[in-house]
Amino acid sequence: MTTKEQPLPSSHSQMSAVNDRGEQQAMGVASMLVRIMVITFAALATFILADGANIHTVVASALIGLFGSFLPRIGAIPAPILHGDVFIGSFAGMCSGSIILGMNEVLALGVMAGGVTVIVGSWLTGLGGRLGSIAFIASVVSFGEITLW
Repeated sequence: MTTKEQPLPSSHSQMSAVNDRGEQQAMGVASMLVRIMVITFAALATFILADGANIHTVVASALIGLFGSFLPRIGAIPAPILHGDVFIGSFAGMCSGSIILGMNEVLALGVMAGGVTVIVGSWLTGLGGRLGSIAFIASVVSFGEITLW
């Protein structure tokens, strides 16, 4: 019995679609939890730099993104995916200290951003502004949750 080989992708966009499907299938619960933890830590670190150290939020986000760019591959998660996750967390951590009042709320925001990333992140592949959009969605949901409680 012979097997028919799959043709190689002819363009970069086709190659990334093949890779995205493969990464999504290979990603287990442990990988999802690692991604949520990376996003949460980046949100916390950005908020601490911006609110606690009085560094401008854009500079704090850039610093966390710079440090996050040195993250190596962790398990089945490629380094570029982790780098994007760090920026999602840093964007979420740019919330104003007048809206997010404590570390518990920043933790909730980071976990929310991680959950949104894991759930809908693969659907938004190829769209510009995906990282900021995910952080915005998580911020709006977290703000709504805070005001309802």
